[in-house]
Amino acid sequence: MPEISDIVQITVDVQSSSLARKGFNSLLILGLEPSFAVGWTDGLVKSYSTYQDVADDPLIVTASPVEKMAQTAFAQKPSIPTLYIAKQLTANALTPSTDLALAASSNSDWFGVSMESTDPDAIDDAIAWVGANDKYGFFRITSTADLPIAVTSYSALFFSQSVSPNLKYLDVATASRLLAYIPGSYTGAYKTLENVEAANPSSTDETILLANHINYYPIVAGRPITYQGWAYGATSGFIDTYIGALYLKTRMAEDVFAVMAAQLKIPFTNNGINLIVNTVYARLGQSVKDGYLTDNPKPVVTAPLASEVNPVDKSNRLLQTIEFVAETAGAIHTVKIHGTIIA
Repeated sequence: MPEISDIVQITVDVQSSSLARKGFNSLLILGLEPSFAVGWTDGLVKSYSTYQDVADDPLIVTASPVEKMAQTAFAQKPSIPTLYIAKQLTANALTPSTDLALAASSNSDWFGVSMESTDPDAIDDAIAWVGANDKYGFFRITSTADLPIAVTSYSALFFSQSVSPNLKYLDVATASRLLAYIPGSYTGAYKTLENVEAANPSSTDETILLANHINYYPIVAGRPITYQGWAYGATSGFIDTYIGALYLKTRMAEDVFAVMAAQLKIPFTNNGINLIVNTVYARLGQSVKDGYLTDNPKPVVTAPLASEVNPVDKSNRLLQTIEFVAETAGAIHTVKIHGTIIA
């Protein structure tokens, strides 16, 4: 006896309807060619969940700087859950942006960027690329005599003169430790790291480091700490401020898109506009909960009424401009106390 399935055949694929979210808890290491075995093709990006995964990869040279950087990344407590590795070609020694762009075209799931190279010119080139591509750079320097020229809010420099092949990757350690947290919940200052050699710089070096907001890893009261979570440049602010801004920007765009994609239609009415406004408010509220924004004062969102929208914009179905004003919660890095003792 024939069955319906003999006449009508249906295949159903079940897929998640949730929006893919950009990952901020990840780091790309861009290694130099000697760290890779033959077979690692140009533009290849590989992801790893543990240090052992890296050590077991036959395409990464054993005891190479890239393997040591990976070991440092996964040694942090907490650490990033995912590490990405790509290769910088020798021909691009001073233009790592070429290989970063190639890596991004292959797989752009990573957010943080660190390099095996410590060349100031190469760092300059990488700084420009990450700033233009909504990534964040963590770059290591070994001397204060020749600093990168570019200053930026979207990269940080880390000074380490350690000659240890295992304990010198202050940039990677800091990146892994910070990116393991939700943006807004941390500061880059006063963190004790794993697998990194602490050292107090000379007074000459320290003067240059402080003037240029370059991070280092001194010992204070017997405890090694990151000092002081700066973005690179004399007036560039702090790492967490700008990672938080990128996180808020990205998540808000994802939230608004998800609402628009979920609706059959959002009418160009006050109710339709309010649907977008409420979505913006919800993301700002989440940023307050995350610790990135303050609720004193509370974030404020403004939008035009439907009757106020330019007719040309309305005919083009363009809603502009929704604006918001919010203040970061910041962090306390320095304390001054004055006391009076009366005898």
